[in-house]
Amino acid sequence: MTNTTLFALLIAGLIGLAVGLAGPADDNQVSFAFKNLPDLPEGFVYQAWVLDQEDELISLGRFRQIGNAKNFDFFGNLQRQKKFLVSLETGDPDGVGDLNGGDPDLVLFGGNISPLNNIVHLALIAPDLETPSGSVYILSTPTDNSTHSPSKLKPGVPMNDTNEQQGIWFVSFDPKNTGDVPVNGLSLPDIPSNNFVYEGWAIHTATGTYVTTGRFDQPGIPDRNSGQSPYDGGKVYLGPAFPGEDFVNAGVAADSLELPLNLNQGWRTSISIEPNSDTAEMPFVLVPWSTRIGTQTSCFKDTVLSQPSPKTYQQQKCLIEPQYDGVAVIH
Repeated sequence: MTNTTLFALLIAGLIGLAVGLAGPADDNQVSFAFKNLPDLPEGFVYQAWVLDQEDELISLGRFRQIGNAKNFDFFGNLQRQKKFLVSLETGDPDGVGDLNGGDPDLVLFGGNISPLNNIVHLALIAPDLETPSGSVYILSTPTDNSTHSPSKLKPGVPMNDTNEQQGIWFVSFDPKNTGDVPVNGLSLPDIPSNNFVYEGWAIHTATGTYVTTGRFDQPGIPDRNSGQSPYDGGKVYLGPAFPGEDFVNAGVAADSLELPLNLNQGWRTSISIEPNSDTAEMPFVLVPWSTRIGTQTSCFKDTVLSQPSPKTYQQQKCLIEPQYDGVAVIH
């Protein structure tokens, strides 16, 4: 049974429960169902919240296993409230404690409640909790371009303008911009929590090798690898001011793989949510966005649909696809 089929059956079951249990009294119970969202390891919990009409966040309860996200009680009519939220929290593994204390650590899902519908779609985190637009990436190697002085390149790294498949950057291009200036390609909110961080990855599907492209808590600035990556071409930071990585330095290896890496052959890219304390060389269990690299197009920076100016890049073929989805059912 596929995850999609299981998710559909869960929704159908919850809707049936809603129909069977709904009555003339206040609708004051809610159940959640999620597509692909994993159970959490010990030390982390999900927490369900409701935003009431006074803009107060009220905790509904915690759960670590997705199958336990059912039948949370609320003292009042849930369909008269504003939003449901589901957050990721650091906490005790049993999910006990002060459920009404503090604010959410990191909101994962949000959905607006309608007084006319007892089913609420839960979208992945995005500014103002609206449905996120598609994040994009390009394949490009800006750190060894011939626009740089040779003195700025690492020893053994030649200037190369034809190896764009050896780097990945989470950037986009504004079709109105004629100067080939990249802009932020990630439709993600800043992470307000000190406990979590985003991390970009390149995954070699044949060997199961994970290679980090860097950690970041703000998608519109360079990641933490900037200026200190062993993989890129520069002695100093030569990449754009956004998350991403070049894998062009033949003097090092990425795990068991020798550089340079051709990311357009048998690779995936993903963005994970990581505990700040996690030092594992593979993603934490939460990988909300992922896609194959090279599906239907090379996704090179110079893949252009129309020219001359303004250039329109083929960004719709380079989407980083959301992996999670959810619903809340009031009954």
